[in-house]
Amino acid sequence: MFVQERVARILEALDQRPRQSVTDLQERLGVSRSTLRRDLIDLEAAGEVLRVHGGVVRSGAGYHEPTFDRKQQRSVRAKQAIAEAAVERLPSEGHIYIDGGSTCLRVARLLLVRPETVIWTNSIRLLAEAENARAVVNCVGGQVRPRSQSLFGGVTSRWLADLRFDVAVLGASGLDDAGPRTADLHDATAKQSAMASAESTVLVADSQKWNAPAPVRFAAWDQIDVWVVDGADVATAGLPREVVRAGNGP
Repeated sequence: MFVQERVARILEALDQRPRQSVTDLQERLGVSRSTLRRDLIDLEAAGEVLRVHGGVVRSGAGYHEPTFDRKQQRSVRAKQAIAEAAVERLPSEGHIYIDGGSTCLRVARLLLVRPETVIWTNSIRLLAEAENARAVVNCVGGQVRPRSQSLFGGVTSRWLADLRFDVAVLGASGLDDAGPRTADLHDATAKQSAMASAESTVLVADSQKWNAPAPVRFAAWDQIDVWVVDGADVATAGLPREVVRAGNGP
């Protein structure tokens, strides 16, 4: 079977059911797992599909980015436990980057009372809460992204490239075997820039995001130094060398 025919049949299957397992597609096409994997990699690069744990999702299907307020309402207890555990691992002095995620905001609230901490952020919500902060809070500029309540774009990336942080604290919209994911390419670029400027990276993301089909992977697991997650069971293969479990579920 020629590659064009395989690709057409993969897309046809996804049009019928937007999420397909690798096993089902392999049986449908009658090809080896390695051949199917190459086809799926090519389709993902072309923006047609999103590979997730054990399968594939048609681009645009299965993921609708919630508003920031909606994100804050999800897994509230887990996020707070994650934030408290993460803060224990952050230096009391130094420069810390906090990105625009809802769990990151909870981390930042605990840091705002620390007078020796210097916070850098692209989070509009964090800036709005910094009026009475004892910490020093700096804004990384950029274009407003209303849905995520954050700043992004070329200006953001240029600022981040010129800065240096002791730690970058990042959130994620989805997680899978390949690494943490986010909803937007510009957000992924900002996260990558922050990671490149930081001595270490701490990911704060609850287990409900495992296998959530967020479109853009912004890092591999070996680029994350510490993942702070709630106490729910998650797969362990390929994760960072340090996984901190906090609390017990949502």
